[in-house]
Amino acid sequence: MSFILNHLLQAGLTTTLAVGFFVWILRKHLSSYLGEKGRIRAQIEDIQKTTRLEQAARQEFLEGNAYLTEKGKQAATKEDIEQITRQIESVRTEHLSLLELLKLELSKRGTIHRLRMEKEFETLSLAWDAVAELRFATEGLFPSGIQPRLEDDERRVQATERAEAFYRAYDACQKAINKNRPFFPDDLDKLLFKVVQKAQEVHAHFSNGINVETGEIPPRVFENARREIDSLHTLVNDASLQIRGHISI
Repeated sequence: MSFILNHLLQAGLTTTLAVGFFVWILRKHLSSYLGEKGRIRAQIEDIQKTTRLEQAARQEFLEGNAYLTEKGKQAATKEDIEQITRQIESVRTEHLSLLELLKLELSKRGTIHRLRMEKEFETLSLAWDAVAELRFATEGLFPSGIQPRLEDDERRVQATERAEAFYRAYDACQKAINKNRPFFPDDLDKLLFKVVQKAQEVHAHFSNGINVETGEIPPRVFENARREIDSLHTLVNDASLQIRGHISI
């Protein structure tokens, strides 16, 4: 029994010694293994930490880049708005300048038109006065109605006075027409010329038909002259209508 016990003790001691020796032998390797394992774990943790940092940096970069991109868009939009605003202001300024020029041009045209109308009214009034006086003086060369019985001297004096009145009216009418001809419409200018021409024809009957010594006008000359005076009336009335039409425009 003691033999067996001693044997077991020796076997156990041997096993213990063997295990202890084995552990002693593996301690260095185990320590190296554990150290290597620790380093690997540390490296893994470092890699994981680095990965997290990289992801965080990437996210921060993306967010920052998105912010900068949006900010760039906003800046670009602001620049576009400023450029459009400048263009609108430029067009507005140009339109205002054109509007002022148009106002000045319209004012100028209005002033010219007003002065032209005033001048035309003045010249037409003067022309009508002159034409009316010429008509009265021309009719006076051959007064209508019953001729009073006059002595030769009185008849000659009256004939001379009528002729002088015609000359004055004729000269005044010629001046009024010729001095203001640029302001007359073409149709009225031609009509006024016909009035003056017809007055000359009436005067021709007078100067050629009157008896210089007695101042008497033969009935035949008187009748012919009155027909010319009627034509003169028609021309003067036409001129009156045209003058009235131009003044009322």
